Amino acid sequence: MILLSIGCAVMANEINYFRNSVESDSRVLFLLRLALASNFVTIILTYARYQKFLDWAIVKSYYTKIDTLTTTGKFNEMIFECLLLLIGPYEFFSDIRF
Repeated sequence: MILLSIGCAVMANEINYFRNSVESDSRVLFLLRLALASNFVTIILTYARYQKFLDWAIVKSYYTKIDTLTTTGKFNEMIFECLLLLIGPYEFFSDIRF
């Protein structure tokens, strides 16, 4: 999913570059919206991956049944990974000049 997001962002930037324009058309906005949706799905899958790891670790007796993501310290890793995923080219940044 993250490769889909990166690919959409690259294609949107290439379209804008070759048109020599900073204004976005409908194709570019569609690609950036697809990248946004892909990033949100990736964040949900990241949470599911950490939760499944916790379930597996409980079955293998690495953790007890009362352990959660916050008590094991995996919550901090998950939040950091999700924050990294939130950094991306989104459609509402497309017409802003920095």
